[in-house]
Amino acid sequence: TQIISDDTWKLVDGIWENRMQEINEGV
Repeated sequence: TQIISDDTWKLVDGIWENRMQEINEGV
Protein backbone atom coordinates (compact mmCIF):
# COMPACT_ATOMS: atom_id res chain seq x y z
CA THR A 1 0.00 0.00 0.00
CA GLN A 2 1.31 3.42 -0.93
CA ILE A 3 0.99 6.26 1.57
CA ILE A 4 0.86 9.73 0.06
CA SER A 5 1.27 12.79 2.28
CA ASP A 6 -1.31 15.57 2.38
CA ASP A 7 1.19 18.00 0.85
CA THR A 8 1.71 15.70 -2.11
CA TRP A 9 -2.05 15.35 -2.61
CA LYS A 10 -2.47 19.14 -2.51
CA LEU A 11 0.27 19.49 -5.12
CA VAL A 12 -1.30 16.86 -7.39
CA ASP A 13 -4.73 18.42 -6.90
CA GLY A 14 -3.40 21.83 -7.94
CA ILE A 15 -1.75 20.38 -11.04
CA TRP A 16 -4.97 18.61 -12.04
CA GLU A 17 -7.00 21.81 -11.60
CA ASN A 18 -4.58 23.71 -13.84
CA ARG A 19 -4.68 20.92 -16.44
CA MET A 20 -8.48 20.86 -16.43
CA GLN A 21 -8.65 24.64 -16.84
CA GLU A 22 -6.28 24.48 -19.82
CA ILE A 23 -8.40 21.74 -21.43
CA ASN A 24 -11.65 23.65 -20.85
CA GLU A 25 -10.18 26.86 -22.27
CA GLY A 26 -8.76 24.94 -25.23
CA VAL A 27 -12.24 23.70 -26.08
